[in-house]
Amino acid sequence: MQANSMLRTPLMLIVCLGCSTGEADKWARDQPEVVPAEGIVLFQGMPLEDATVVFSPVEGTHAASAVTDSAGRFILKSIRSKSGAVPGEYHVAIIKQQHGDEAPGVDETGAVIPPPMVSAIPEKYAHPKRSKLTAKVSETGSRDLKFDLK
Repeated sequence: MQANSMLRTPLMLIVCLGCSTGEADKWARDQPEVVPAEGIVLFQGMPLEDATVVFSPVEGTHAASAVTDSAGRFILKSIRSKSGAVPGEYHVAIIKQQHGDEAPGVDETGAVIPPPMVSAIPEKYAHPKRSKLTAKVSETGSRDLKFDLK
């Protein structure tokens, strides 16, 4: 009985590895190629730090996103966090949240409740179609995308 269980474990491992590897490879092969896509976000002429940038495809299914650094720069990531974006036209949303001006509260246990989050930039930019922001990622990549929000 012990020998039977010793054989079963390696056999199960081989079967599992055989099934999952082929499917994962097929999935990876079926994904479109991505190209470099990066740029900068400014708000009132100044770099916008810690803003989320979302590229929603006009056609297709592969969105891309990034978070801006202290200089307002971003590098888009898409499929499985792979750097870059699928070439094409995009509607763009930019979201920047911060705590509101309200004083923090305290709950019944004495824990501090932070003020609610509010948008640090006009709300219209948080919606890909209402923002009126668009971008095109070329077949060779786009490294100079720029959004100057007012």
